[in-house]
Amino acid sequence: FQREYKIQHFNAKEFIAPYLKNETSELPPESALKFLHAYGLISSAPDAAPPERQLLLKLGTATDIEFGPYLYLGLNGVAAEIETSLSIMLPPLNPFLAQVMISRSPIAQALTKRGTRLNEDLAISLLQLATIITDNPEIESMELYLSENSEERFDLTAGPIRIRKSLIAAPRHLVIAPYPTEYEFHDRLKDGREIMIRPIRPEDETLHYKLFKSLSRQSNYFRFFSFRRHLTHEQAARFTQIDYDREMAIIALLQEEKQERSIGVNRLTYQARSDQHEFAIVVADEFQGTGVGSILMQRLLEIARDRQVKQIIGIVLAENQKMINFCRSFGFKVKSQEGNSITFYLDL
Repeated sequence: FQREYKIQHFNAKEFIAPYLKNETSELPPESALKFLHAYGLISSAPDAAPPERQLLLKLGTATDIEFGPYLYLGLNGVAAEIETSLSIMLPPLNPFLAQVMISRSPIAQALTKRGTRLNEDLAISLLQLATIITDNPEIESMELYLSENSEERFDLTAGPIRIRKSLIAAPRHLVIAPYPTEYEFHDRLKDGREIMIRPIRPEDETLHYKLFKSLSRQSNYFRFFSFRRHLTHEQAARFTQIDYDREMAIIALLQEEKQERSIGVNRLTYQARSDQHEFAIVVADEFQGTGVGSILMQRLLEIARDRQVKQIIGIVLAENQKMINFCRSFGFKVKSQEGNSITFYLDL
């Protein structure tokens, strides 16, 4: 199989719809190939590498009663009899998570000793498989086999694709909500510069860390209620790898010298203990007063209303007069005051 970055799968459903039943059935081979072709997986004649150094892999999906569909990656062939461990991840995937999945797999070390093309082929295959599972709750299980060829690329062959009717529409069959593209916006700062507002993604970890490091001591203190000198990898990952169903974080991105820069983040988190939705916003010091904070708040309120959130709260230090004025400009009212912090609320 050849792998293409661009996946065109608008007509994929027509290849499985005629075969859907209440019980599990196997998709006929001809329809299975057309279905995979719709996702960019195109058949080609294998040209195997020498057997003594050939990598044989398998990647697939199965369904867990509690967690729903999941992806797995492991060795295939004789090597699988020795190393049986699998790298497992819940869909959907993005390029960052695909690389994480590869790094946790039993073939990670072998890939590092080869060229980058094998890694790229594998990552694309994982992304395509994840897209198939995200789009199609009817897929109960499927498996793909990768074999290294003489050009240090992977050829793919397909195993059986098992399907059955689903009462749950995509993407509700997934435990983790997919990236919400409907919350991407283009806006302009007061000086006319264009910015992009979009949900945060795992690959934004570096951008988020740079924003954190750029904060003045006061901005850092006002955001975290104490001066936080360091942000660990685990903390940065927690801020960027979110469950879009339970929380939302949108970032403001500015193009600077052909590179993106994060100049602000606004986050809406559900607090289960108090049954409340709390926002927290931070803007890079040099961009305070440019309008980016107001844009981030306006967009977050739009998202909250779209998700039928009834009320938002925000906790502000009593000495942070700028933030107090900011909250009031959007109609927030004081809910309570304890010690040196004020809790504001806004009914939507």
